[in-house]
Amino acid sequence: MHSGFRYRHPLFLSACALALVASARPAPAAPAPDAMTPHLLAVDYVSKLPPGVNPDSDKVYQANMNQPRSKTGAIHLHGGVYEPIDATSTNALLGARIGLHLGEPVLFGIQTGWTYHTKSEYGPSGGGPPGLNPRTVLRTATANLIPAMLFLQVTLTQKFFLAPYVGIAGGYEWLYLSDHNLQTDTRQSLTYSDPAWEWYAGMGLRLTRSTRFDGEAFYHAATLGRDLNDGSGLRQTVDLNGIGLRVGLNFSY
Repeated sequence: MHSGFRYRHPLFLSACALALVASARPAPAAPAPDAMTPHLLAVDYVSKLPPGVNPDSDKVYQANMNQPRSKTGAIHLHGGVYEPIDATSTNALLGARIGLHLGEPVLFGIQTGWTYHTKSEYGPSGGGPPGLNPRTVLRTATANLIPAMLFLQVTLTQKFFLAPYVGIAGGYEWLYLSDHNLQTDTRQSLTYSDPAWEWYAGMGLRLTRSTRFDGEAFYHAATLGRDLNDGSGLRQTVDLNGIGLRVGLNFSY
C-alpha cells in the first residue's frame, strides 16, 4: 500500500535530483603551469621549503628566478687610422661589429671593415704659377684591405658611466692592390689573402641607456700572400702587422 510513496513521492525525487547535480559539479581546476605568471611561480616556489628546514623557521626563502635578457646584442660602428709596423704610411679605416650577448658582459659576433690607402709617384715640375710648384703624376697605386672575422668581447664593468672592455678577433682578410702607370698607360691588379687576427682594448662613455661613445686601440697581425703564376712555385707575401686607433658609436638592441 505504501510502496508507491517509497519511490515516487515528489520530495524524494527532488532530493535525488539535487544529489546528482551536486555530485556532477566539477572540482575547481588548478591553473595550467604555462598559464601561471612569474609572480605565481615565485609564490609557489617559496611555499616549498628546502629539505631539512624546520617548518617553524622564521627565515624567508625567496625564489631564484632567471630573468630574461634586457638586451639582445650590440652594433658598433667606427672609424680610425691604422699603420703597419714595417711601413711609414698611415691608412684610414671604417668598420663595424655586430654581436649577440652570450651573457650580460660577453658579446660574440662578426667584424668587418675597409682600410684604404693611395700613393702617387711624381715627376719633375712642369712649370706653373710661382710658389705653387705643380707636379706631374707618373704613377698611382691604391690598396684596399677587407677583413672578415669573428670576435669575442668582454665588458669589464657596466656599473658606471665609463665601460672598459677588451676583445679578440680572428678570421680571414684580403688585400687588393691596383697600380696604374700613366706613362705607359698600363694597369696591374694583385690580390693577397690569408688568415689574420687582432686584439683590442677600449673605453666606452655612456650617452644614453642604449648608446655609447667608444675609443679603442688595437693590434693587427697578418701576413698575406699570393702564389706567383710564373711556373716558379714561389709565393709573394706582404707583412701587415700594425697598430691603430678607432673611435665610434655602440648601439645596444
